[in-house]
Amino acid sequence: MINHEMMVKLAKVLQISDDTQKKRALELSSDQSDKRKALDAEVWRLVFYVMRDKPLLSNVDVRFQLNRFPNFTRIHGMPDLYIQLSLLCMRQPQTLKGLQSLFPKKNSQLIALFVCCALSSGMATVLTTTNPIEKTKPESLPVFTHKPARSRSFLRSLLDKLF
Repeated sequence: MINHEMMVKLAKVLQISDDTQKKRALELSSDQSDKRKALDAEVWRLVFYVMRDKPLLSNVDVRFQLNRFPNFTRIHGMPDLYIQLSLLCMRQPQTLKGLQSLFPKKNSQLIALFVCCALSSGMATVLTTTNPIEKTKPESLPVFTHKPARSRSFLRSLLDKLF
């Protein structure tokens, strides 16, 4: 839509108050019983297909958490990486730079596009830090502290239980 000059001229942006923003978004989201109003999936699809060829800002870092898992059965053509990113972002808050450092072999623009889609569709919320001076550290996968069990034979295990 933004590639056509006429459509840009016809588009209007109206500001709504903070009080009614969330109420209006909830009315139009897919959490309602009327599944014809899957606005979050439509916004995700729109942002993805419009912005996939555009360079995204790489110097911006945002801390966010995914509120609900995107329904990728309704959003066709998404990269497989987005399922992994969604699982990570559902589990704990993440940052854009943190996700890019967790997947260094993947295209960083593709990860930035995932964050744009998640935030634009309303499936994720931006988290603010309590201390503005505090630098946000990249979130990571959980670290397991227990040691792996020794491998023992069946006979050794049986003898340990008997004696």
